[in-house]
Amino acid sequence: MQGGIGFRDLKLFNLAMLEKQGWRLLENPESLCARVLKGRYYHDADFLTATRKRHASHTWRAIMAGRDVLQQGLVRRIGDGSTTNIWRDRWIPNHFGGRPITVPENPQVTVSDLITASGAWNEHLIKQVFFDVDAHAILSTPIRGSGDDTWAWEPECHGMYMVRSAYRKLYADQNQQVDEGRATSSDEKTWKRIWSMCVPPKVQVFWWRVVNGFLPTKGVLHRRHIEPIPNCEVCGAEEESIKHVLMDCTIAKSFWYEVIKEDDWC
Repeated sequence: MQGGIGFRDLKLFNLAMLEKQGWRLLENPESLCARVLKGRYYHDADFLTATRKRHASHTWRAIMAGRDVLQQGLVRRIGDGSTTNIWRDRWIPNHFGGRPITVPENPQVTVSDLITASGAWNEHLIKQVFFDVDAHAILSTPIRGSGDDTWAWEPECHGMYMVRSAYRKLYADQNQQVDEGRATSSDEKTWKRIWSMCVPPKVQVFWWRVVNGFLPTKGVLHRRHIEPIPNCEVCGAEEESIKHVLMDCTIAKSFWYEVIKEDDWC
């Protein structure tokens, strides 16, 4: 359809509209529509945890399809932190899927445990428990310190759901999936090689983070709006990417040079 809207664009737009219906149920749980649907489909749960019913109407099935996509853009706005799980819920804006990358010691802890009695972040505790990149992101996250935690739409700074930003997010996510699909065969080989290495599990996890781009280099943090500039402070390169840190930086090259010398000596 030259000059018009294509089938894929129409499908994504419909999904964005379905997301909007889910957002309305989430934002207005006391509306007539929300109460009717809750009484029929999720009377013993909330909208985000409702399960699919075998004989549900086409309308409810469509809303549920939109909900699955909606959840990818939701982020918690912290009040007192009592209803937000640190490791399970998305609550840190623009940060590695909205969750800390620090390995949890207690996966049941809520965000309220990181807040002081006065309603501020417990900076000392946060810096003690989390990696620096997580600690910086948490301390930069605004909190009210009281009241209920609420949901917000992350792509918009005001937190309200917009069909336009939802469509853009769906479009970008689909393009990323297409790119990843082209490299599926090589990725599978990479995963098998990583998990079959005869090394400690923490080394396997490290390389898994490398492949997924989860190392907090300045280049990665700059793209997530955490670091103001992406340059390498060691050698002055324009971007401190993961590849640069591991292979191209002055220190990295010196390390690999020593490794090669050691191998040659042996």
